[in-house]
Amino acid sequence: MRLKSYFVHTMEEALQTAKVELGEDAMLVDSKRLETPQGGRARLEVIFAAPVPPPALRPSRNEAATNKRAATTAEMQRFRGELTALLESLRRKPDASLLGPSTPAAAELDGLLARLLRAEVPAASADEVVEQCRPVFEGLLLQGSKNFEDAVVPLLAAEWPQAPKVVAAKQRVLAFAGPTGAGKTSAIAKLAFLLGVSQGKQVFVISIDNLRIGATDQLAHLCSLLGVPFQSLEYTGRLPAAVTANSHRGLILIDTPGYGQGDADLMAETAGNLVRVDGLVCHLVLPATLRYNEMQRQRQHFAPFAPSRVLFTRLDETEFFGPAWAFARNNRLAADWASTGPGIPEDIQDADATSMASALLGRASAAPRTTTPLASAASAGTSGN
Repeated sequence: MRLKSYFVHTMEEALQTAKVELGEDAMLVDSKRLETPQGGRARLEVIFAAPVPPPALRPSRNEAATNKRAATTAEMQRFRGELTALLESLRRKPDASLLGPSTPAAAELDGLLARLLRAEVPAASADEVVEQCRPVFEGLLLQGSKNFEDAVVPLLAAEWPQAPKVVAAKQRVLAFAGPTGAGKTSAIAKLAFLLGVSQGKQVFVISIDNLRIGATDQLAHLCSLLGVPFQSLEYTGRLPAAVTANSHRGLILIDTPGYGQGDADLMAETAGNLVRVDGLVCHLVLPATLRYNEMQRQRQHFAPFAPSRVLFTRLDETEFFGPAWAFARNNRLAADWASTGPGIPEDIQDADATSMASALLGRASAAPRTTTPLASAASAGTSGN
């Protein structure tokens, strides 16, 4: 294990440099603010640890064994020395003369940055949020207030895009795209009940999931239980005509297959047929349990569908809301709804930016669960949420 210190101005700068020099496995060990001259830019000392990379060439068996023993001994000695130095550094009391001027605002900003990173918000996004909070915190100090916590939630909520309710209410055709197992089918069944049965709107469901045998059976069964009209199409080229023929039914929800990396041609064909549907709005369905980089990879993969919305599922299965919050924020994808559990049809709700911001800070859950008698036969045999 290697330890290395970086003297930088921002946490993002340290993370980027560490990944280049130490690799993607570099781990943050410690950070502290350094003395800053009057009027100067704040500086940080950030310590990272990373495993020593394996040798590039594969030696013979005997040579490998000898090298391994030598490398292990040397590495253990090096690690022991570095660990001893680190422990000694931690035991020493800080020299007050070396510390820069500390204010309640600076302390709160450092704490906010730590909380955002713990929630798995990408470092660059976390630094941007902290810089946006800086003048707010300093303004509160000038007013004699230290109510920093309540000031952060509205700022985080404002960063999370949401379409105006009046815009969402005018949507007539909604398609749902995303990886296999993301919860598209369950989300559509929940929305069919929420918008159709609960709100009294006319809803019609179309499935073009023709990649898997029996893929449409589950959704057809759920629609039958909910009393929602349903149609399955074997050929996606028939989709525009089917939408036109059923436009009098009100809101149309379209379920699409979970295309993999080897289905690029089929996905392009389906996306081309969806584009031919007037007024269609595509929702990218992603589990909130994914890491940020995987969410970005899925967005690139499903780019042919040109999604303008995101619908997160499995919010009840994660404690780290940073990836979902940052993904929607950085890609400017509004969220109309969020799936908060496996129950059909009750575990779906309007996406709420304030609830997500509170969950991001660990103040509340973004997926409040309610126990209702609605998750009965409708939830039998379903998976994902």
